[in-house]
Amino acid sequence: MTKKTKYNFEENLLKLSQSNVFPVAIKEWNFIYKESYNHQDKTCVCNHKVKNCNFLYNKFKGNTIIVGTGCYKKFGFEKKKKSTRKTIYQQILIEMLTKGEYDSLEDGLLEYSKECEEEVKQHYEVRMETDDLEDLKDLFDEVNYLIKEFNLNYLVSIRKEISVKINDIKTEQKIAEELERIRKRKLEKKRKEEERIRKRELEELEKKRKEEERIRKRELEELEKKRKDEERIRKRELEKTHSAKCCCVNCYAKNVRLRTSHHRFTLH
Repeated sequence: MTKKTKYNFEENLLKLSQSNVFPVAIKEWNFIYKESYNHQDKTCVCNHKVKNCNFLYNKFKGNTIIVGTGCYKKFGFEKKKKSTRKTIYQQILIEMLTKGEYDSLEDGLLEYSKECEEEVKQHYEVRMETDDLEDLKDLFDEVNYLIKEFNLNYLVSIRKEISVKINDIKTEQKIAEELERIRKRKLEKKRKEEERIRKRELEELEKKRKEEERIRKRELEELEKKRKDEERIRKRELEKTHSAKCCCVNCYAKNVRLRTSHHRFTLH
C-alpha cells in the first residue's frame, strides 16, 4: 500500500525557523531568487512537487528552502500596489471602459454605471477580507475619503462594515490580551506557589541539615569527652604503676644498705 504524502507547510516551516510561533517565524525568511524548471521535480517546504521555485533563506538558522507559487504568497513579500485615493476610482472606470463590452454608452449608461458601482463595491469587499487591523484602518480611511471627496455614498455600507470589523478585531484583541493577562497572572501565581513550596522544602532541608549537624557535633563532643576520660584513666593507671615501681626500687636499695652494714659489723 502506497503511503499518502503529508502536506504541512506550517509545521515544516516552524521546524526550520528559530521561533516556534508561526506569525513570527514566517517573518524570519528572506527571498533570494526565483527559478523555473521544466518538470515538477523540486519539493516545496509544504511537501508538494513544484517547478516554479522561490528560494528563501533564514538568517537566524542559516536554512534555505524552496517554496512554490502558492506557499510563496503566504510570506507577504509581494503586495499589490495600492493606488492613490484620488485615482483609484478613475482606474476602475478605465478598466470597465477598456473591456470592450460597450460599443456605445448611450443605450446602456445606467446599466454601465450600475456595473461600475458593483465593481467598486466588489473591489473593496475583497480588500475587506483581510484580518490585518492596520490594513483595515488604511482601507477605512481610503473609503471614507472617497465618500467625502467623490460622494460615493453607495460605499457607506462598506465603510460601516469595515468599521464593524475593525471594532470586532479590536474587541477580539482586547479579549485576547485580557486572556493573556489572566494566563500570565495564573502562571505567575503558580510560579510563586511553586517558589513558596520550593522555599519551604529548602527550609526543611536546611533545618534537617542543621539538626543532623547538631547531632553529629554532640556525638563528636561525647566521643571527645570519652577519649579524654579514657586518657585520664590511663594516665592515672600509669602514675600508679610508676609509683609502685619507685616504691619497690627504694625498698630494694634499703635492704641492700642494711645487708652491707650488717656484713661490715660482723667482720669487725
